[in-house]
Amino acid sequence: MKTEPVSSGPSPPDSIPFTATVECDTARPARVTVTNVSDVTYELRDIDSAGIDALTGRPLLEPGETYTMDHLPNGVAVFRAFEPGTNTPIGPRRRVEIDCPQPLEVAVRGRRIDITNGGGRTVQVRDLDARGGNLLTGRPRLDPGEVLTKRGVAPDSYYVQAWDGGENARLAPPIEVVVEDDEAFFDVEYVATGSSTNAGDEYRIDVGITNTGTEPGMRRVELRFDDEVVATRELELDASASTGIRFVLPGERTIEFEPNRSYTVTADTGDDTGSTEKYVL
Repeated sequence: MKTEPVSSGPSPPDSIPFTATVECDTARPARVTVTNVSDVTYELRDIDSAGIDALTGRPLLEPGETYTMDHLPNGVAVFRAFEPGTNTPIGPRRRVEIDCPQPLEVAVRGRRIDITNGGGRTVQVRDLDARGGNLLTGRPRLDPGEVLTKRGVAPDSYYVQAWDGGENARLAPPIEVVVEDDEAFFDVEYVATGSSTNAGDEYRIDVGITNTGTEPGMRRVELRFDDEVVATRELELDASASTGIRFVLPGERTIEFEPNRSYTVTADTGDDTGSTEKYVL
């Protein structure tokens, strides 16, 4: 139990009465340790409105005492010392930057989540559902450059973390993934062009689209060859509905294709894009 603060005098008002260190090793990424380097007991507070939430409660730190926090996400934590039980600050606030190596790249597109292994080694992805929603089934492994896609994810906060499955060790801080309650979001499921085509031939391109939002919506779908728009289509979908649309080319514009080369074919809903390669003989 903490005792009433005993002091021989407060710290100078312009000094920060604590130090803060960040550890990024695989046993505890990321760990922040705060040490009271003053001669007073104070209450440590996390100003999470100015940074990440890095404290549990308002711990009292006696002179020389330390407080540690494990498994913090990357970001900036902002701490400040206060006289216990009051709103009187002791010294200025301190910003602590947490920037530990992170192999996972997470993108949220409506109610779709793409988790990419951007590192140079195979990782195991774990879902920290004790801290948020339940996102993953099992503990999938991702090779470098591989992408794990989850569709139709319910609005919530989720946490994922990269692990070394063989060593059973954390490799990076957890990542918070927030899925908001979007009104409508048109997700491109696939773009299929079939086999190669001779220049000047008519051919078809199929696009799969799902409204992963919570309300009906309408979007104009663009079809592009490289950066040139060749056709558009108005599309209306109910919430959670999927459909396939087919573009038959030549479409609204005629393109002089160069033979014996590949073109990047992209479908763009304004919310999401999907691409594939089309080879013209």
